[in-house]
Amino acid sequence: MIMEELTEKEILDKINNQIPIRNVRCQEGRLRIIQQHLNELGNIELNNLHVDHLFISGMSSDLTLIECSIDKISINHVSNKLINVNSTKVDELEFRNTKTDFVYLDITKDNTRLLQFVKNEFNKCVVRHYRLSRFYLLGNSIDQLNIGVSLIQTLFIDQTRIESNQRYDIVANIDDIRIQSIHNIGIVFVQGKSDRSQHLVKELFIKNSICGNLTLSNLNFSRVSLFKLDKSVTGDLMLFNVSLSNDIRAYQQSNKDPDQTLNQLQLILEHMGYKSDYEKIHRLYLQARLNAAIESGDKPQILSLGFHKWSSNYGSDWLWALSITFTLGVLFYSLILFLGWASGVLIYDSASISLTVGEFFNWMNPIRKIYDFPGLERLSLPMIIVDFVGRVFILAMYYQVVAAFRFYAKK
Repeated sequence: MIMEELTEKEILDKINNQIPIRNVRCQEGRLRIIQQHLNELGNIELNNLHVDHLFISGMSSDLTLIECSIDKISINHVSNKLINVNSTKVDELEFRNTKTDFVYLDITKDNTRLLQFVKNEFNKCVVRHYRLSRFYLLGNSIDQLNIGVSLIQTLFIDQTRIESNQRYDIVANIDDIRIQSIHNIGIVFVQGKSDRSQHLVKELFIKNSICGNLTLSNLNFSRVSLFKLDKSVTGDLMLFNVSLSNDIRAYQQSNKDPDQTLNQLQLILEHMGYKSDYEKIHRLYLQARLNAAIESGDKPQILSLGFHKWSSNYGSDWLWALSITFTLGVLFYSLILFLGWASGVLIYDSASISLTVGEFFNWMNPIRKIYDFPGLERLSLPMIIVDFVGRVFILAMYYQVVAAFRFYAKK
């Protein structure tokens, strides 16, 4: 295919005279299409244009690019009905302060470095592409956004209000998701593109946002390096077919208050009825609180959370809690027997041993009278002390068993 070498002025003259632009290379490397240099045109079509930087500003004509090869496209202060970028190779594409009815982007370059929308008004925007390094949305008003991309390395939505009649559908495998200062009362749906397996997300960061009707679907956060929900309303955040990290460091890294993120996340999972994921995040939340208590030296919290962790793995293992209960019971009961034989209250013979061992389960009864030891009329002072301490521990463990079993039954 023979390319025609034209200057910027020659290309603009052709556009003004409505001569088709086909198979043209701009000699200067930069083509500026500005409304004040143009006649009133209904549509500008550029077919197989090769240029380093295409700059479009103040234009009211519709724009169509077909099979072009352009390093950078800058579209500023355009007000029209259609912008159609079709089968075009672009490394960097930026829209600013543009108002249009329909934007269609079909980019064929293997890896586009930047796609950026800043303070635009679109009725409908459709993006089809293979791979985007960075997709940046700042302060736009888009009634319908439809993204179908194989991979977005960084998705950044910032300072945006999404109204109730607006909908964003972003279907792509995404490495980093960053949402900041959005107020969403419309619908935002972010879904991993992979059908067979979830795409591994490296970072999720949501800050200063109201996340109404925000849905994350088919994404894998199991190896995420940062998962942060900071100063955001996340009660309506929905998670479908997602995998979450077991590593507390994913929620602690760069987090001043990691239990805030984990608390919000566990509430989301509880609201959605994801029992197993809720259990996992609930344990991490309590572990984060224990870590914070240890760091601050809060002894009551350390004792309470430490016992909760040791006794039942934060209420998630009823079988472990039951075994601990009986182990403590055997130890305290044996100690009482030993003290009784040592003080002469009990006679060390086969009949005495048979009687006292047989009364073990009666002693484990949590509602028996205080200092009442089955089979004995009197106890020595050391036996009374051990009996009281044992009762306290056993009652505490009964609570752990019941709580853990109730948690298990809800699964």
